[in-house]
Amino acid sequence: MQNYSSIKEIRDHDFRHIIAGAFFQMQKSCISRLPEINLLVSGDVLYVDVYPVDTHHQLLLSAHERIGLLRQLGTEHYLAVSSTEWPEVLNELRKRNTCSQGIYKGPFFLSGLGEKGTDISLLKNFLSLAFSDTGVFNWQKHLGYYFPLRGKVVYGNKIGRTLGYPTLNIEPHDSRKLIPPMGVYTGLIKHNGQWFKTMINIGIRPTLDLSKVTIEAHVFGFSKEIYGEDITLHFAGRIRDEMRFPSLDELKKQLKIDQKDALLNLEKENIKTSRDDEFLILS
Repeated sequence: MQNYSSIKEIRDHDFRHIIAGAFFQMQKSCISRLPEINLLVSGDVLYVDVYPVDTHHQLLLSAHERIGLLRQLGTEHYLAVSSTEWPEVLNELRKRNTCSQGIYKGPFFLSGLGEKGTDISLLKNFLSLAFSDTGVFNWQKHLGYYFPLRGKVVYGNKIGRTLGYPTLNIEPHDSRKLIPPMGVYTGLIKHNGQWFKTMINIGIRPTLDLSKVTIEAHVFGFSKEIYGEDITLHFAGRIRDEMRFPSLDELKKQLKIDQKDALLNLEKENIKTSRDDEFLILS
C-alpha cells in the first residue's frame, strides 16, 4: 500500500475515485461495504483517513491498526489527515472531483465522516452497546472484526512466571486507544506468520496488592522473549471479572480453570486464521 504524508504528494496524481472516512471508528457497516466498493470502482482509488486531534477522543483503531485493516480490505493508496486539516484537504479534493468524462470521483464519505467533519455518534453508540453489560463481550458482532490492541512488549514484574503462566506485558502505542473493561479474556496473537491462542488479563492484579492497570497476555505454546517488539492482541471473548484471591495458591487454581475455559471458548469460536492476515475479519 502506498502511504502519502500530505495532500501535496498527490496533486499530480489523477485518482479515479476518492473515498474518505473517519476510520478510527470503523465498524461493521463500513467493513462490509469496502470490499464491494473496491470491486465496483476501477483504476487508482485514494482512501483519505481523517483522524481526531482532540486528546479526549477515544480511538477504536490506532493509526497502525487503521492502516493494517484498510490494507487487508484492499486499499492501495492511503492518505491520513487530521480533523483540522480536513477542510483544506476537502477543498483540494473538490477541485478534481470530475474526470474528463464528467464522472463524479468523490470524495465518497464513510464511517461517520461528512463535509463538515467527523460525526462521532457512531463511536458513542458503539460505546453504549459495548459497555452496557461488562459481563458480556461481543464487540466483534458490532465491529465485523475481532477487536485489536497493538502495543509494545515491555518488562513486567515476572510474577506470572512463578505461577506457571508467563505473560507478555503490552503497552498500547496510543493513550487514546479504547481498552476493554478490566477482566480476563480470550484472544489470539500473530508472531512471525503464526497465530497463537492467548489468555489476556486487564486489571490491577488485586491478589498481589498492586494498583497500576496492566495488560498481560499468556500465550499458549509460546516461550520466546520478545521485549521491545510490537504485537497485536485480538480479543475474542470474556471469561470473568478480575478477582481478589485469598492466596497465590487459590489464584493458581483459578488460572488452571481459566486456561481450560479459554481454550474451550476459542475452539467454539472457530476463528479462521491465515498466515497472510494481519486482522481477524468476520466472514
